Amino acid sequence: MLWLFPEPYPDESFHGVMTRYHLRTKSPREATTFSDIFGNPRKTPPSFPWRLADLATRLPPGVMVTTADLIQGHTLYPYFAYALPPERASRLYDALVSTRVQASYAHVITGVQAAAVPWAETVQVCVECLEADRQVWGEPFYHRAHQLPAVLLCHRHGSRLVSTPIPLRTVRGGKTLVPAAHLTGLGGRGQTKAAAPDAGRFLLALAKDSAWVLSCPVAPGDAVLRRAYVGLLVARGLCDDRGATDTESLRRWVESRAERSALAAVGCALDGTKVPWYLAIMRPSSPQRQPLIRHLAFLRLLGTSVQDVHPNLAALSSQPLAERPPRGIAAEALARWRLEHHEADDARVRGLVQDVVQHLRSQGRSVTLTSLRRALGRDAWRLGNLPQHPLTEELLVEQGLVGMVGGVSGENSHG
Repeated sequence: MLWLFPEPYPDESFHGVMTRYHLRTKSPREATTFSDIFGNPRKTPPSFPWRLADLATRLPPGVMVTTADLIQGHTLYPYFAYALPPERASRLYDALVSTRVQASYAHVITGVQAAAVPWAETVQVCVECLEADRQVWGEPFYHRAHQLPAVLLCHRHGSRLVSTPIPLRTVRGGKTLVPAAHLTGLGGRGQTKAAAPDAGRFLLALAKDSAWVLSCPVAPGDAVLRRAYVGLLVARGLCDDRGATDTESLRRWVESRAERSALAAVGCALDGTKVPWYLAIMRPSSPQRQPLIRHLAFLRLLGTSVQDVHPNLAALSSQPLAERPPRGIAAEALARWRLEHHEADDARVRGLVQDVVQHLRSQGRSVTLTSLRRALGRDAWRLGNLPQHPLTEELLVEQGLVGMVGGVSGENSHG
């Protein structure tokens, strides 16, 4: 039984709880504290503890904390699980409770080792939070919201986070269990404020979004998020009703709204890659999992936020999409498919005629009203009621097939 184990503070990182336990026990060696908590003297990176299920059974009666409380309320698990596939989120949870798999394996599961986003090597603090915690709780402590990847500002005060000498993602070099009350030389408040106003506002918005995700008990996963993005793009005219993204329109939309310096600072630069991250994030077949900060930035660029979208994820991700044609379908078959699966509204009729005309011309065939009918097939033509559509003659005139008096180039209009 760990009789001196402290009650965790709200949003206190598990590493912070460990430092306060180490201070209470007055142990001269950190290895002793690691052995008490994890049953193993080997140091564990503060970012991902392990053996938490066993620890929860050895807490004193006054500390009413379960394994789930430790993981959801005092580790970075909710943040990383939010955009992970469910099976990987489950593996991450298992790594935190297991007595066999060391939590350093969690870095592999989350993909943060391969992600091109900044993540501090040492524990981060907000000077103003330290002072506020001292006044409210009687002592300062480490906040887990300050230890997230690509979070540069405090979500409460807007102050730039300050690095400490304590390693966050490794156990090499220096002491690990240094209580926040023993930190010195962190500088004054004036030195921590963010500089550029526009970049600062965007960085602060991302910091608030990241902190909100930490408090979210439900992790939707990347597939649900991606499906919700389709609904958001459709509403903004950046995606058709079959889920196909208009890449050029999306590119213009992002570039006109992007705060480039802020995006570059959090690993979301718009340049330097063949496929921009905001396009890759929409592709289910993309081999690289996009880090959560890019999901949060994408939502901000769309004019919304994760807090606003999360309550509507079920509705957004369940919106029915129009059926999509099979891959590799020939032009004539594609035209027939469109007639069979969609009403002949203006936009679809225009696309239908243009597709078939382009195909006929690419084969060197004459393009006439008759050849269009033959390419489509008479049954499919009647099914779509294309001859009666008011746009039909206008489109054929545009294509040079029908003269001003209704004649068809090279053929009789009734041929």
